[in-house]
Amino acid sequence: MELLVAGFISVIVSSGMIILMGNTLGTGTQTIKMTQLSGEMRSAMQIMTRELRRANYHSTYATCFGDLDCLQTNGIDSKVTEVNINDTGDCFWFWYDRPQRCASPPCTAAEYAAAQTLISDAGTKDTIAAFRLATTTDADETVIGVIQMTTTGTDASACPSTGWVDITNPNLVDIQ
Repeated sequence: MELLVAGFISVIVSSGMIILMGNTLGTGTQTIKMTQLSGEMRSAMQIMTRELRRANYHSTYATCFGDLDCLQTNGIDSKVTEVNINDTGDCFWFWYDRPQRCASPPCTAAEYAAAQTLISDAGTKDTIAAFRLATTTDADETVIGVIQMTTTGTDASACPSTGWVDITNPNLVDIQ
């Protein structure tokens, strides 16, 4: 009888330990996934922030310190425009006023300086950059959300249709 009671108690204790160990392992896996998600989102935000800071750059901004009317003072208020968002809200685009581009990379400092010409204010811009929320499918045909970027657009009327590159890893995170 004592052996049966001892066996019953050891089964209960062992079951409790197995459940506790399973919960601990599940929490560890969830923590790893959250860390990966946080890293992916941080990287995506750094890329977006860097590119948006490059947008609408003008060389006279160095004289703007302490001047609240800087755009009007320097006569560049018509050159600096806002970021555009499409109707469905899944894409935003902007243009670089001064593309850093030269004819044949690698470029010298003089070639970069020569490339610093203003883009015309006509209906099209030289380089349109954009970010969007898109979907892709994995090997199991599961639809996964990703954040993508492109710098290949030339039409300022909408988000570009080609040249998109994933900036979040669809194998790690699914952006909803």
